[in-house]
Amino acid sequence: MNQITPISFLGKRDRDPATPEHPQKKQKISELNFFDYMPLEIQLEIAKYLSPSQFRDLQLTCKKFASLKEGYFKWVASEWCIKDKNSEERDSKIQTFYKKIIDASKVATGNKPYPITQVNFASSVPVMIRSYQEQIDRDTLIVANKISEAINEALALGICPNFTKAEEARKWLNDPKIENQLEEVLILELDKLDLHYLPPEITKLTKLERLYLSDNNFTAFPEVILELSPLKGITIDVEKFEALPENVVKFFLKLAYA
Repeated sequence: MNQITPISFLGKRDRDPATPEHPQKKQKISELNFFDYMPLEIQLEIAKYLSPSQFRDLQLTCKKFASLKEGYFKWVASEWCIKDKNSEERDSKIQTFYKKIIDASKVATGNKPYPITQVNFASSVPVMIRSYQEQIDRDTLIVANKISEAINEALALGICPNFTKAEEARKWLNDPKIENQLEEVLILELDKLDLHYLPPEITKLTKLERLYLSDNNFTAFPEVILELSPLKGITIDVEKFEALPENVVKFFLKLAYA
């Protein structure tokens, strides 16, 4: 499957065009977040423009994406198997979805629908990604600094830095030179940090035994945790999740009988 460039009419997550701050101001369709008003089939079609890694990030920060997980990954699986697609049929299908998107925007804005030509799935991807990127970067930064603190405490040296930029934190976590230091982290406390996202770099903690994640705001169980094979204990508010996938249930059963 080809990597698809990161979605358009979704930005400005919390802006309400009817609020006193923006009286009589009509926003363009590209500036409105009416994702919640769309039928499930539309949401899934938009998600198809995300790479699997992008989808994984967004499903942790937005509950809507968590509900699309099964449909999205079924589609990804079919894409790996089917190399030649009927482009004419695909284009026809996209045009049908354009109309439904316009109808959704009408519900959200109360305005007359915009021309179909002004809505484009692919150009929607970057705006949606940006809507959640701030949260992803914030949580990556928090987790990286907590890992750095844990290393400093384990080694009693104070050699690991405190990061202010998410990109620097990611680079540090992926640096082969600190693999031995990451192995020193046996316990990681991430309670009460308002986390919505758990970065994949947490799997670098190859000897982590206990992970504390209570009182955070994940919209779905962070399945990257399943890759932490040495884990012996975890605290997380599972009652917040609508349902746990079978592989997650098996994971908890394994911990319970370890």
